[in-house]
Amino acid sequence: MRTLRSLAGLRPSAVEWELIVIDNGSSDGTFAAVEEVLEAEHFDNGRCVIEETPGLLAGRHRGVRESRGDVLVFVDDDVTFGENWLVALADAFAEPECGLVCARSLPDYECEPPAWLSGLWTTELGLPGGSACYLISVLDFGCERRLVDARYAMGVSYAIRRDLLVELGGFHPDGVPWELRMFRGDGETGVSLTARERGLMAHYEPDVLVHHRVPADRLTMEYLERRSYLQGITQSYTDLRRAAGLYSEADAPHQGVLRTYLWRLRSAVRRGRPTTDPASDGSRGGTLATAFHQGYAYHQEQYRHNAFVEAWVNRPDYWDYSLPAEAALLWCETARPLAQDREP
Repeated sequence: MRTLRSLAGLRPSAVEWELIVIDNGSSDGTFAAVEEVLEAEHFDNGRCVIEETPGLLAGRHRGVRESRGDVLVFVDDDVTFGENWLVALADAFAEPECGLVCARSLPDYECEPPAWLSGLWTTELGLPGGSACYLISVLDFGCERRLVDARYAMGVSYAIRRDLLVELGGFHPDGVPWELRMFRGDGETGVSLTARERGLMAHYEPDVLVHHRVPADRLTMEYLERRSYLQGITQSYTDLRRAAGLYSEADAPHQGVLRTYLWRLRSAVRRGRPTTDPASDGSRGGTLATAFHQGYAYHQEQYRHNAFVEAWVNRPDYWDYSLPAEAALLWCETARPLAQDREP
């Protein structure tokens, strides 16, 4: 509920806006808690909607259907906002040529981060003064407005004109339950890749600022290994769509960037030798690259042997999203075991 309370503290904007909270099939009283906060913070423009279909895609596209505005902003439930976030968004989209906004995302650590984390930040972003730490979803291009590659727009605060989102085909699958991970895709990256192929840039707005919560359990090798495994699935999905002609062959994939990033991670762990982590000798740093390639291989094999996955990956869009959960679970129970089908 920190995210909702942070919204209540924003500097007011003259632009009319609405707040839609998607409860993605929770069973812990989330709906009632959200309703209570909306009333307590006087969000007369806010409401909560239940979406039973699991996955981030279902929540995002339900939000599109429920909303009325010309500009759509999708935020994660673990961020807080800079006080000028709303005003800066309104100012950015007041310019007709602005179709996509890249937010500034800074880490909000729950505890002191391990020393080796500093080695995971990269400055190889093609622009001076830029830095990012992809595995915890943070990015900083500094305090000046600028145009950036559309792929740098992150899902923690993804702002896009409605008509552009529709034109680009909508979001791709992401954030599905572990047992349905073969149906994972590349989320908002699919939108950004298509935008980039059409020559569109994102408007980086430093005052569109969010602080992304980084809890202690995301600063462990176990979490980073799992995240790397899932990123391998995502990369496989992107590459398969590229091979099918759904993405441009001319667009360089993220795989080279990810390999470099995983190498940086191994090196950082070896240098830092964090004594409070089981990876203190640096040996497990290499398992992150291994996890990435295992996730990649797992998805490639599912694509080759699972007709549901093949059809899923090659869909032109996902507006009529209906995750074939029953078919997927039936496949998992009856198909032959796959060598890469394991949880890190």
